[in-house]
Amino acid sequence: MGKAVDRNRAKRRLRSVLRGDRPPSGVDLVLVARPPAVAVPYASLVDEYRRLSQRLLGQLERAA
Repeated sequence: MGKAVDRNRAKRRLRSVLRGDRPPSGVDLVLVARPPAVAVPYASLVDEYRRLSQRLLGQLERAA
Protein backbone atom coordinates (compact mmCIF):
# COMPACT_ATOMS: atom_id res chain seq x y z
CA MET A 1 0.00 0.00 0.00
CA GLY A 2 1.09 3.52 -0.68
CA LYS A 3 1.54 6.44 1.66
CA ALA A 4 -1.65 8.13 0.41
CA VAL A 5 -3.68 5.03 1.27
CA ASP A 6 -2.36 5.04 4.83
CA ARG A 7 -2.89 8.80 5.18
CA ASN A 8 -6.50 8.53 3.99
CA ARG A 9 -7.18 5.58 6.26
CA ALA A 10 -5.84 7.52 9.25
CA LYS A 11 -8.03 10.53 8.36
CA ARG A 12 -11.12 8.31 8.04
CA ARG A 13 -10.45 6.76 11.43
CA LEU A 14 -10.06 10.17 13.09
CA ARG A 15 -13.25 11.46 11.45
CA SER A 16 -15.06 8.42 12.79
CA VAL A 17 -13.84 9.16 16.32
CA LEU A 18 -15.16 12.72 16.03
CA ARG A 19 -18.54 11.57 14.72
CA GLY A 20 -19.11 9.66 17.94
CA ASP A 21 -18.04 12.46 20.28
CA ARG A 22 -18.29 16.01 18.93
CA PRO A 23 -16.31 18.81 20.55
CA PRO A 24 -18.36 21.52 22.27
CA SER A 25 -19.70 24.33 20.11
CA GLY A 26 -17.30 27.21 19.73
CA VAL A 27 -14.27 24.91 19.95
CA ASP A 28 -12.25 24.23 16.80
CA LEU A 29 -9.95 21.23 16.75
CA VAL A 30 -7.10 20.48 14.40
CA LEU A 31 -6.28 16.79 14.22
CA VAL A 32 -3.15 15.62 12.45
CA ALA A 33 -3.31 12.11 11.01
CA ARG A 34 0.08 10.60 11.80
CA PRO A 35 1.15 7.17 10.45
CA PRO A 36 0.68 5.37 13.80
CA ALA A 37 -3.04 6.25 13.69
CA VAL A 38 -3.45 3.48 11.12
CA ALA A 39 -1.97 0.73 13.30
CA VAL A 40 -3.37 1.70 16.71
CA PRO A 41 -6.57 -0.11 17.74
CA TYR A 42 -9.69 1.99 17.19
CA ALA A 43 -10.63 1.81 20.88
CA SER A 44 -7.27 3.37 21.76
CA LEU A 45 -7.92 6.28 19.39
CA VAL A 46 -11.32 6.86 21.01
CA ASP A 47 -9.88 6.65 24.54
CA GLU A 48 -7.05 9.06 23.71
CA TYR A 49 -9.42 11.55 22.06
CA ARG A 50 -11.73 11.49 25.09
CA ARG A 51 -8.81 11.91 27.49
CA LEU A 52 -7.44 14.88 25.57
CA SER A 53 -10.86 16.50 25.13
CA GLN A 54 -11.50 16.28 28.89
CA ARG A 55 -8.12 17.89 29.50
CA LEU A 56 -8.93 20.66 27.01
CA LEU A 57 -12.33 21.30 28.59
CA GLY A 58 -10.68 21.57 32.01
CA GLN A 59 -8.22 24.15 30.69
CA LEU A 60 -11.03 26.12 29.03
CA GLU A 61 -13.03 26.18 32.26
CA ARG A 62 -10.05 27.38 34.26
CA ALA A 63 -9.36 30.12 31.72
CA ALA A 64 -12.95 31.40 31.81
